[in-house]
Amino acid sequence: MKLYYKKDCPFSLKVISYLHETNTSTSVQLLECDDNLQTPHNQELESGGGKLQYPCLYIEGDWIYESEDIINKIKNKLSIQLSSPITDYTSCVFDKFILMKQKLKSLESSLN
Repeated sequence: MKLYYKKDCPFSLKVISYLHETNTSTSVQLLECDDNLQTPHNQELESGGGKLQYPCLYIEGDWIYESEDIINKIKNKLSIQLSSPITDYTSCVFDKFILMKQKLKSLESSLN
């Protein structure tokens, strides 16, 4: 499994947080991408998956782009059973953070 991510992407952080909370980060190869679209990871993602969108999980020939779909795929693939609701809580916090960031961006563009 390969996870293409950007360190400033909240959706990428959501997936990486899940990996750390479930102690599965060593089961997934983390490939950091950046704004320089000429890096090997970016080129691999674009040529294989067909688009530059983060995060993206490459597993068994599939390119999965949505953070919740990625988390569910990892959960099913590694047969993860959680004993606490912390991951659900973290997921909720990230969803609220993403919504706030979108609202802030909308507010900034309306002021300009």
